[in-house]
Amino acid sequence: MEPANITWPVLIISAQFNAENDEGFRLRELEKELVEIHDFSVIPSFSYEDGYEVCRSRSDFGCMVVDWDIPEETGGGGGRAAGKRGAKAMNAAELVDRLRRRHSHVPVLLLTSRSGLEGIPAATLERVDGCLWKTADTVQFLAGRVKMHLDGYVAAVLPPFFGELAKYAREYKYAWHTPGHMGGAGFLRSPAGVAMFKFYGENVFRADLSISVPELGSLLDHSGVTGDAERNSARVFGADHTYYVLNGTSTANQIIWRSALIGDEIAFVDRNCHKSLNYSMVI
Repeated sequence: MEPANITWPVLIISAQFNAENDEGFRLRELEKELVEIHDFSVIPSFSYEDGYEVCRSRSDFGCMVVDWDIPEETGGGGGRAAGKRGAKAMNAAELVDRLRRRHSHVPVLLLTSRSGLEGIPAATLERVDGCLWKTADTVQFLAGRVKMHLDGYVAAVLPPFFGELAKYAREYKYAWHTPGHMGGAGFLRSPAGVAMFKFYGENVFRADLSISVPELGSLLDHSGVTGDAERNSARVFGADHTYYVLNGTSTANQIIWRSALIGDEIAFVDRNCHKSLNYSMVI
């Protein structure tokens, strides 16, 4: 099972999940295909209002599928808007607009029919990533389209170093350069070790690596994905250069201090400063 499939669930917004018709049957088959064949986690929502509330509360969706044909309701309908007397329910175009404001890059796919495409405003079509034909295409093809969009999004959203680290961990390699880290296998030989393994999870130990992994570049010469990540961080923070440092903020503070000051110079330091600056002054 690919970790990304569970980590980035698919949100499907439709009122047809329990419908006893062709659309309802195929929607249930699509959910089954995504879960059982592609190992995705699927979160269903039954109205535009509820779907948007779910979307607002989470940032981990890998793809959002919106049924264009949920009937518009007022007053006593099934969505959250129904709780407000006389409130007009949200329509699909408004939902797409709100989804795009909340998640500008997450793929949004419209679930509709070929004939229904003519009734969708051009402005809405420009804001979605594609359409899924409810009954014209096979369920396997529809699931494949969802997977294609989700995979592309996940590949783009992960930063350079973390993306490569996650990829390396999924390959289950023997890390001979880091003895004992082999996916945490060494901890499974004692009850306390097993407890720690279960507490942190295997990913922590598979990603616990030394600097001797060519696929992850080098902190020493800023090469490979390490260098790519440092340059990306500099771009994000508007800096000329950004360097990654082991041993946390304490070491970073000492590096900066020692590069800026020499012996017998006077420096004003907050009395509540971090202990790493105290160490720097002493050393």
